[in-house]
Amino acid sequence: MFLIRCFALLVCLTLCQTVSAQALSAYTLVPPTLDGTIGGAEWAPADTVDFTISYCQEDHLVTLYVMNDDTNLYVALLIRDEDFPGAAFVDQFFVHVNNDGIGAREVGDDTWIVQHDASLIDDAHHPGGVPLLFLSDLQAGGTNDLLAAVTFTPSPTGGIGDYMIEMSRPLDNADDAFDPSWVFGSLASLAISIDESNLPIGCNNVFPGNDPNDWIQIQIAAPPVGCAAPFDLICQGSCEDFVIDATWSNGSVYAEILFEVRELGTVGPPLVSVTLPGGATSHSASVPASGSYEVRVIGVCSSGVLVETECDLVVFPFPPITTNAVIRLESPGGQIDSAAVISDTLGLIGRNPVNGGTLIGFDCSSVMVQGDILWVTLGTFPDNHQLTFDEGQTLVDLHLSGVSIYLEGADHWGFDPATPFRDYDGVLGTQADGNVVDDGDDSLVAFIGLEHADLDLTGFDGIYEQDQPGNDFTDRLVPTGDPQFPTDLSGANAGVVMQATAGYGVSIYYVPPIPFGGGSTDSGKVQSSSYEFGGYCGDRQGKMMAMSGALKGFGSMSEFIRSDCNADALIEIADVLLLFTHLFVPPVILDCDDACDSNDDELLDIADGVYSLSHQFIMGPPPPPPFPDCGLDGTPIGPLECFAFPPCP
Repeated sequence: MFLIRCFALLVCLTLCQTVSAQALSAYTLVPPTLDGTIGGAEWAPADTVDFTISYCQEDHLVTLYVMNDDTNLYVALLIRDEDFPGAAFVDQFFVHVNNDGIGAREVGDDTWIVQHDASLIDDAHHPGGVPLLFLSDLQAGGTNDLLAAVTFTPSPTGGIGDYMIEMSRPLDNADDAFDPSWVFGSLASLAISIDESNLPIGCNNVFPGNDPNDWIQIQIAAPPVGCAAPFDLICQGSCEDFVIDATWSNGSVYAEILFEVRELGTVGPPLVSVTLPGGATSHSASVPASGSYEVRVIGVCSSGVLVETECDLVVFPFPPITTNAVIRLESPGGQIDSAAVISDTLGLIGRNPVNGGTLIGFDCSSVMVQGDILWVTLGTFPDNHQLTFDEGQTLVDLHLSGVSIYLEGADHWGFDPATPFRDYDGVLGTQADGNVVDDGDDSLVAFIGLEHADLDLTGFDGIYEQDQPGNDFTDRLVPTGDPQFPTDLSGANAGVVMQATAGYGVSIYYVPPIPFGGGSTDSGKVQSSSYEFGGYCGDRQGKMMAMSGALKGFGSMSEFIRSDCNADALIEIADVLLLFTHLFVPPVILDCDDACDSNDDELLDIADGVYSLSHQFIMGPPPPPPFPDCGLDGTPIGPLECFAFPPCP
C-alpha cells in the first residue's frame, strides 16, 4: 500500500521581480500559532519575498515567509486573489525542498503537501530523486513531521479571495531515514507549486522553475547573542498522580521565568501558566488527566526579550494497585472505538484500568510487573497505527519482564513492517523469515470461540461489527510452530482461540514456556487479534473475564499478606467489604484470592470475613501465614490463586 503520487497539473509560476540571491534567514524567539492566520506580531521576525504567480492570463501576488527557532522551521504563504474550485485531493499547495541547497534534486529531498482546506497535510520524500514523484513518509514507515493550517478569506463578491498557509517542520528529528536534520547555518532551498483541477493543459511548471539552482535559498538562523535560552530541560510525569516535574539550567540571568504547560498540538491559553523568580531551575505542576503535554520554560531577559526551551512528555499514571493499562493507538476515524470498549468492559468486571495514547514516553512502564496486562489497540486501515521499531521493543521488554500483552490490529501482521515484537507474538512469521500472514479481506462477519491452553473461549460465538465501511483487511492468523518456519524465540505454544466462520484464525493465544530463557522471571502471555474487541457482539463481560483471567494467570506464585483482600498493606474493615462485594455483587474480580482467604481453608465465603473481623475487633486468632508480612502460600494446593499483589515483591 505504499503510496506514490504524481502531479496531475502544476501551475506555471513566474516572478514579478528578481529574487535576491541572498538566502532568506530569520530567527524567532516566539513560535507562531499554526492557525492559518498570518498576522499580528507572530510573523514579524520572518524574512520575506514577494513574487507573482502568472498562469493562463491570471496574476496572483504571493508573499513567502521564512523563519526558525531552536526547534522548528516555519514557512508561510499568502496567495492573493485565488479561486480554487475545491476538489478533494486535487487542489493542493506544494512546497518542494532541496534539503541541502546544493542545486540538484536528490534522493530524500522533501515535498510538503497541504490541501486547500488543510484536510491533507503530508510529509513526503523523493525515493529516487525524480522531480515529480514522491513517497509519503508515513506510508513508507517513517513519520509525518509536517504541521500546517490553512484559511481562506473570500472577497465580498464571491469565491475569489486570499489563501494563507502556515507550516512547520522540526529542524532535528528521529526520522533521519526520511527527513533531513538541520542545524544553525544549514542551507536549503524552496520552490512553490499549486495543483489545481480546473486549469487547461500548458500551465505545468514550478516557481521559480524545475532547476533547483534557481530555487529560493534559505538558511537556518542562529539565535541572537546576549541572552541565551534555558537548557537541559528534563520533564517527567509521576507514576502515581497527574503531576509534571520539570528541571532545567538557566542560560542567562533573567528578570523572571514563565512556566507553561499545554496539551500537545493545541493552541490557545496554556493549561498551566506560572511566573517564577528569575533564578528558578525547577517547578512541578498538576494537569487534569492522562495525555500528551508540551512544557515551555521561557526566560524573560532584562531587555524584555523572551528566550525559551520546551519538552514533550506523556502523563500516564500507573498506581501500584492498578494491574491493567489500555493504550489507544488507532486514529479516531473508524466506527468502533475498541480501546474505550475494552476499558469499559474491564471496569464492569472490577479491573479498573488506566488509559493512555502512546507507548513511547510511557515513563511508568517500569512499574508494571509480572501479572499486569497491557491492552494495545492499533485499529483498522486506513485509521490504523503501524507499530514503530521502538514501540515493538517496548512491548518486548514488558513481555520479557512478565507483563502480558493483548495486541489487536486488522493489518498489523499481514502488511505492516515487522518490529522486534513479531518474534514474541505467537503468530507465524518472524523478522527472520519475513511477512507470511495473509493480508486478508472483508469477509469477517461472525466468528466462533475455541480453546487453547488455559484460555477457553468456546461458547463466545458472536456477530462482528466491522470498523470501516470499506475493506477491513482482516489478517488471517496462523499460530507459530508450523514446521516450514522458525518458532517464536520463546517457543511454539500458541493456538487459535477465535476463528472466523469462514474458517481462518483471527485471534492467537500464546503461552511461553516457564521459565523462559533461564531468566529470573517468566515472560508474559500474549493474545494477538486481527479483529477489534469493540466490534464483538456477544457476551463481552464473560469473554473479558476469560481473557483477562488467562492473561493474568501465572499460578499461585505471588507473595501476599493474608486478610489484606484489597492489597493496600493494611488489615481493616475495607478488606471484608471487598470480599463481601465479590461474594454477593458479581462480577467483582479479585487479583489475589488467597489474600482474601483469611482462614486458609481454600474457600472464599462469609467465614473468611467473620475470621478477619474477629481478629480486628475482639482479639481473635491472627490469620495463618503469610501474615503479617509478605510471603508465599503455605498451602498452595487448592482452587485459589494469587495473580498479583502489588505491596509484595
